[in-house]
Amino acid sequence: APPSTSAAPARGRTGTDGMQLIPCPWCGPRAHIEFRYQCDADVVPQRSHTETEVEWRDRTWLRTNHIGWHREIWQHADGCRGWLVVTRNNLTHGVAKTVPLGPAGLEPTS
Repeated sequence: APPSTSAAPARGRTGTDGMQLIPCPWCGPRAHIEFRYQCDADVVPQRSHTETEVEWRDRTWLRTNHIGWHREIWQHADGCRGWLVVTRNNLTHGVAKTVPLGPAGLEPTS
């Protein structure tokens, strides 16, 4: 048979090889390997003016890591380089939603 001249499907971006897809607000669904995890969105490691160094350390590093849904800050490092808040289940790796990082993305959840 003659060699095929059709392009091979893009691996990773399509999710056909078992990769987790994260929906980028700007680029659409992309493979998780294009993204870089930054931190827990509800424990942003920035010290407030009213917090002591010990309080900041305890809040940032000595906290309980829960299982289930939570919000994380990610960057689409190998794509548009945009920053986003990903609501993700850390047990199943399911992604409920993504929003651009900004004032609305870091508002407390109820």
